[in-house]
Amino acid sequence: HDLLGQRITILQQILNNKNFYDYVTMIPLIENLIRDMRYRVLEDPAHILRDLVATYESIGIALVVEGILPVDREIARTFVRIIREGATNAVRHGHANQIQVLLGQLPGSWTLQITDNGIPPTGGVLWGTGLKGIRSRVEHLNGRCVVQSQPRFVIAVTVAQPFAALG
Repeated sequence: HDLLGQRITILQQILNNKNFYDYVTMIPLIENLIRDMRYRVLEDPAHILRDLVATYESIGIALVVEGILPVDREIARTFVRIIREGATNAVRHGHANQIQVLLGQLPGSWTLQITDNGIPPTGGVLWGTGLKGIRSRVEHLNGRCVVQSQPRFVIAVTVAQPFAALG
């Protein structure tokens, strides 16, 4: 859902732009959509994140990532999925053109924060399918997810680092 939704949102933004006439540039996006449908869970999270940044950049949306992904592959994959969903929602619902992602490590935990410059919701946060999916992924890792809608839309995640068994 999240990857396909992200690609479809990007194509939708292009098609809705009345000043866009270079439809040849849509070919790589469509090819990426098809390729992304084949992505396997074992795909390198850092590679997926780089592709995500490049895809958004290609349509004029700045997805700026600071920090490094967690060493633990399961947490890294989960963070990339959350970034993908958060960026999709920022563009689709908030009409954002700048999304900032901060990845960090605290003693014993990894953090992820996504902030966008989109139009924040006027009411409270609506926990639709995307945000519920994010919360579910974080809870699966025994983490914590906090969503703030004012003054900017922010998704903040904290997940404990798994500790290697002592041998």
